Amino acid sequence: IPSSSVANMQPLNFTIGGTVFTMDVAAQLIPIDQNSAWTGNPGVQYGTVGPMGYSSGQGLDVILGQKFLEKYYAVFDGENNRVGLAYT
Repeated sequence: IPSSSVANMQPLNFTIGGTVFTMDVAAQLIPIDQNSAWTGNPGVQYGTVGPMGYSSGQGLDVILGQKFLEKYYAVFDGENNRVGLAYT
Protein backbone atom coordinates (compact mmCIF):
# COMPACT_ATOMS: atom_id res chain seq x y z
CA ILE A 1 0.00 0.00 0.00
CA PRO A 2 1.58 3.31 -0.98
CA SER A 3 2.23 5.46 2.10
CA SER A 4 0.33 8.29 0.39
CA SER A 5 -2.80 6.08 0.36
CA VAL A 6 -2.72 5.15 4.05
CA ALA A 7 -3.90 8.61 5.12
CA ASN A 8 -6.98 8.23 2.89
CA MET A 9 -8.00 4.78 4.12
CA GLN A 10 -11.39 4.43 5.77
CA PRO A 11 -12.75 1.98 8.36
CA LEU A 12 -14.06 -1.23 6.83
CA ASN A 13 -17.49 -2.30 8.11
CA PHE A 14 -18.96 -5.80 7.98
CA THR A 15 -22.63 -6.30 8.84
CA ILE A 16 -23.13 -9.77 10.29
CA GLY A 17 -26.51 -10.80 11.64
CA GLY A 18 -27.63 -7.16 11.69
CA THR A 19 -24.64 -6.00 13.76
CA VAL A 20 -21.90 -3.81 12.29
CA PHE A 21 -18.34 -4.90 13.04
CA THR A 22 -15.67 -2.36 12.14
CA MET A 23 -12.03 -2.86 11.23
CA ASP A 24 -10.36 0.48 11.78
CA VAL A 25 -7.45 1.50 9.57
CA ALA A 26 -4.87 0.11 12.01
CA ALA A 27 -6.54 -3.32 11.83
CA GLN A 28 -6.27 -3.23 8.04
CA LEU A 29 -2.49 -2.73 8.10
CA ILE A 30 0.32 -5.09 9.08
CA PRO A 31 2.71 -3.12 11.31
CA ILE A 32 5.88 -2.43 9.32
CA ASP A 33 8.02 -3.85 12.13
CA GLN A 34 6.30 -7.23 11.58
CA ASN A 35 7.14 -7.50 7.87
CA SER A 36 9.88 -10.07 8.40
CA ALA A 37 7.46 -12.33 10.29
CA TRP A 38 5.12 -12.23 7.27
CA THR A 39 8.01 -12.61 4.78
CA GLY A 40 7.47 -9.07 3.54
CA ASN A 41 10.01 -6.53 2.39
CA PRO A 42 11.42 -4.08 4.96
CA GLY A 43 9.87 -0.61 4.86
CA VAL A 44 6.86 -1.65 2.74
CA GLN A 45 3.32 -1.18 4.07
CA TYR A 46 1.15 -4.28 3.62
CA GLY A 47 -2.58 -4.58 4.14
CA THR A 48 -4.52 -7.39 5.79
CA VAL A 49 -7.41 -7.22 3.32
CA GLY A 50 -6.99 -8.59 -0.16
CA PRO A 51 -8.60 -10.71 -2.87
CA MET A 52 -9.14 -14.40 -2.18
CA GLY A 53 -8.26 -15.33 -5.75
CA TYR A 54 -11.68 -16.60 -6.78
CA SER A 55 -15.32 -15.58 -6.65
CA SER A 56 -18.21 -17.69 -5.43
CA GLY A 57 -20.64 -15.50 -7.36
CA GLN A 58 -22.54 -14.95 -4.10
CA GLY A 59 -21.32 -11.42 -3.23
CA LEU A 60 -18.21 -10.35 -1.36
CA ASP A 61 -16.00 -13.30 -0.42
CA VAL A 62 -13.74 -12.65 2.58
CA ILE A 63 -12.04 -14.51 5.37
CA LEU A 64 -12.27 -12.70 8.68
CA GLY A 65 -8.90 -13.67 10.09
CA GLN A 66 -6.34 -12.69 12.68
CA LYS A 67 -6.75 -8.91 12.62
CA PHE A 68 -10.54 -9.19 12.86
CA LEU A 69 -10.34 -11.75 15.66
CA GLU A 70 -7.84 -9.59 17.59
CA LYS A 71 -10.59 -6.98 17.88
CA TYR A 72 -13.64 -9.20 18.51
CA TYR A 73 -14.34 -12.08 20.84
CA ALA A 74 -15.55 -15.16 18.97
CA VAL A 75 -17.37 -18.25 20.22
CA PHE A 76 -17.58 -21.20 17.85
CA ASP A 77 -20.54 -23.53 18.35
CA GLY A 78 -19.86 -26.51 16.09
CA GLU A 79 -22.78 -28.53 17.40
CA ASN A 80 -25.28 -25.88 16.27
CA ASN A 81 -23.21 -24.71 13.28
CA ARG A 82 -22.96 -21.07 14.39
CA VAL A 83 -20.50 -18.41 15.51
CA GLY A 84 -21.06 -15.68 18.08
CA LEU A 85 -19.13 -12.38 17.91
CA ALA A 86 -18.81 -9.63 20.50
CA TYR A 87 -16.62 -6.59 21.08
CA THR A 88 -13.59 -7.27 23.27
